[in-house]
Amino acid sequence: MGTDDCSGTDGMSTLAVKFEPLAVEVTFTESMLRVVLADGREVASPLA
Repeated sequence: MGTDDCSGTDGMSTLAVKFEPLAVEVTFTESMLRVVLADGREVASPLA
């Protein structure tokens, strides 16, 4: 039994959003970069 047998779709669905993400806050720590977007989402990435 593969995933095609369990799912009615082929893979993940996506939602097209028609706006530019705008950074409202950018912070750094010794090991992390964190960006807060205007819509409330947060993106974080390790620096090393």
